[in-house]
Amino acid sequence: MPVVSLDLPAERSSPAAARALLSEVARECRSVRLSEAEIAELSVVLHEACTNVIEHALGGDRERRFRVEFHRLATGLAIVIEDDGAAYSLPERAPPTPEDLHERGYGLHIMRSWSDRVRLERRGGVNRLHLFRAYEIRAGDRA
Repeated sequence: MPVVSLDLPAERSSPAAARALLSEVARECRSVRLSEAEIAELSVVLHEACTNVIEHALGGDRERRFRVEFHRLATGLAIVIEDDGAAYSLPERAPPTPEDLHERGYGLHIMRSWSDRVRLERRGGVNRLHLFRAYEIRAGDRA
């Protein structure tokens, strides 16, 4: 299946544009079998991922750009976010505790909780963040 992609500037409004395209892809493509709740969760995951790329890899430089790709697979929806910014990592750590409650620091935990796979690779000066959400098998689905 063809890849649906979006080239975006490193601006605060870009995660919303990526989320809008996700909603269209998920609702308009019959091969994408996600419920409204799953789309909503994946939308939050995408927002967090885009925000991390903008802030950490691209340093909030509005002149920089990044790409979001949606791969409609037979088993799930894969999202790849690609940038040529600074290398970053996805550290293994627990989310902040309620005692340390603040607005930041939950993004990676959310991404891992609402995605079936989260992987980051860097090749040739390019970061590629892979997110994958599998389709649930429901009554009437073919195996």
